[in-house]
Amino acid sequence: MPLLKGFENLKMQLDSIKSATNTFSKENQIGGGGFGPVFKGELSWKEKTMITVAVKRLNREFGQGDPEFFKEIIMLSAYKHENIISLLGYCDEEEEKILVYEYASKQSLDRHLRSKELTWVTRLQICIGSARGLAYLHDPAGGHQRLLHRDIKSANILLDENWNAKIADFGLSKMGPANQQISFYITHNISVVGTLGYTDPQYMESGILTKESDVYSFGVVLFEVLCGRLCITDPNDRSKSLTNMVRRYHRRDRLNEMVWSHTKDEIHPSSLKCFSTIAYQCLNGEYDTRPIMKKIVRELETSLEYQSVADSKSSLVKEFEHLRIGLDIIKLATNNFGEDHFIAEGGSAGKLYRGEFKHSKGQVVCTVKRLDCTKDDMDLLFWREIMLLSSYKHKNVLSLKGFCDESEERIIVYDFAIHQRLDFLLLDPKFTWIQRLKACLEAACGLEYLHDDKVTQKSVVHGHIRSANILLDKNWNAYITNFGLSRYGHANEEHKLLFSDDKNATLGYFDPIYKNTVQLTKETDVYSFGVVLFEALCSRPCVDNSYKDERRSLPVLIRKNYQEQKIDSVVDDNLRRQIDQNCFDTFVELAYKCLESDKSRHPSANLVMKTLKTALEYQEVFEAKTNRLLDFEEICPPGGSDLVILYTTSVKGIRKTSKDCSRVHSLLKSLKVLYQERDIAMYSDFRDELQNLGKLSALPRLFIKGRYIGGADDIFLLHEQGKFQPLVRDILNKSEGPCKRCAGVRSVVCRKCNGSNILKSVEGGRTRCTECNKNGLIKCPICF
Repeated sequence: MPLLKGFENLKMQLDSIKSATNTFSKENQIGGGGFGPVFKGELSWKEKTMITVAVKRLNREFGQGDPEFFKEIIMLSAYKHENIISLLGYCDEEEEKILVYEYASKQSLDRHLRSKELTWVTRLQICIGSARGLAYLHDPAGGHQRLLHRDIKSANILLDENWNAKIADFGLSKMGPANQQISFYITHNISVVGTLGYTDPQYMESGILTKESDVYSFGVVLFEVLCGRLCITDPNDRSKSLTNMVRRYHRRDRLNEMVWSHTKDEIHPSSLKCFSTIAYQCLNGEYDTRPIMKKIVRELETSLEYQSVADSKSSLVKEFEHLRIGLDIIKLATNNFGEDHFIAEGGSAGKLYRGEFKHSKGQVVCTVKRLDCTKDDMDLLFWREIMLLSSYKHKNVLSLKGFCDESEERIIVYDFAIHQRLDFLLLDPKFTWIQRLKACLEAACGLEYLHDDKVTQKSVVHGHIRSANILLDKNWNAYITNFGLSRYGHANEEHKLLFSDDKNATLGYFDPIYKNTVQLTKETDVYSFGVVLFEALCSRPCVDNSYKDERRSLPVLIRKNYQEQKIDSVVDDNLRRQIDQNCFDTFVELAYKCLESDKSRHPSANLVMKTLKTALEYQEVFEAKTNRLLDFEEICPPGGSDLVILYTTSVKGIRKTSKDCSRVHSLLKSLKVLYQERDIAMYSDFRDELQNLGKLSALPRLFIKGRYIGGADDIFLLHEQGKFQPLVRDILNKSEGPCKRCAGVRSVVCRKCNGSNILKSVEGGRTRCTECNKNGLIKCPICF
């Protein structure tokens, strides 16, 4: 036959098939459908081993002719997926039409709907496998056309010995272009095909077949699995059809009453809600309100994850018991989550606080994330992040110190003291270009580690890369955080498809490919990181709601200006003056590649990291040539890598010292330099700092960006030579108006006594604080 000319390699001899099935004996028959009986057989495979097969012997009396026979051979040969039944061969001798498939030992799903052997987790896994297979048919890889099955039902979902689902029976299927948002076919003078109870009412009424018709049928299957019954139990009583009952119970908000009694008690409420919600959406009347199969896969995976976390919670708690921190300890460390310890919003998950944890050797400062437990999925995100962070350790991934799940609280404690979120710093004009570049490079190092971990051979797709999820400590080291949406995959898979909870996604950071396919890949992370790179360059957020036109979206604005070769017009002017041209060109080219619409052109995280290193090298060479600070000794006070710090004393005992301090104050103020005064007479820690730096011999002492400038005589000599002002030229001028920290009062509450001027001594008594004046105040470090 000409149609089968390209499939000769699949042709089998009739004698071999008869031998395998004992000449189609009744003892070998394992089922039968509308197109003929199915037999079990033992067949010699490739002359090496005997394998068990399923043999479908088509019967022309039941309506299956040559077109359907050819179609199934062609389709199953072209579409290969672990959740689609495999065609092993065919036979068309002596008027026979026989198809030979891989054997699914558990047979079809409809036989197991009321099986007590199927736990809720197993049922979910079967549904996920089926959904993945159907999602592949609707949007296949490569150049294949989209395929509409047209007869999705539990009888056409087969199960192997491990309960893996396989979609079968493609005799009614139709093919169409895969790159269209909607595929539809109109039947002319042909009866609507399908199975009673599963067929889409819209299709039955209009004759228009779409992929959403398969979605409707799959929704029916989902409710069969949930309710433990077939969709039609009495063909003569439509009121008893499963879909009609589902709609009645849904209107009364009583769907949980339909759950099969043998699985009802084991289903976690969050898992049930997630499952029933997506299943009911499949039954929506209008095509455009039904979800695509990829979204269904994602929601079913989330339902399974809810259930898995609930089932394994006791073992998780036991496994991570050594990381548990008491709620009372956390409250004490954060001053009961007081405003004075608040750092920033931690994204959609909750709030970040500074935690000061005391122990026998002193005190350690950590970052505490308090999750918003009013959200339904927060418990899932909480345990997902703990499991991931306990396995992945990297200097640029915020590491886990401990957690708390007491009462209704869900709290994660991180190992580092975080200073600020990157998205806030990117709007700060004091945050220089080289600091931004280093932060981007360190974040890229963390992302490269997650994507290609060498130890576990598992890669992590973060799923929520944005500037708000990159945190920096006081030394400007960057850390990736917020792993609640992350997914695992094999490190050697270039395009591992994972699925993200897009209800938590951040507008503007996800690429158009993700929006259309709901497929979360490593390339999705790279696209998001490209947006972060342009945020750093342009000193603006990804979405700026102050604009109502194209300027609102940074990626849209970048594409327009890049194509018009006007990228400089969107770059921060202050930053542009700081950037070396080679660094600029390298950075922009890389960032734009991350935003390419074709994900195959996206650079890997490894290439992003290497390219940013190159850009940083260009910038460092450039700054070494122009930065006069490099001529001074590198001595950096704590937290002073980007500050002007002046050590002084308010004690009037030594006239020259007092006069010199005053003169340097006046000079810095005349130049409107934003500097921080550290008065060693007011706060003993400042005295200890200066002594550790080896510069306590005389005061004042000036440090600029981690470089020691000298005392008053050194400073004024430089000033007379015209060399001092260039050293502070790039330092942000002191802004007009009252200080944001002290509101112009020039004093702030002493952090030793918290403003009371009274301290509790070790022996339990009360002593006066020697760090502050009698009012419990110290000089504002910004104003003085």
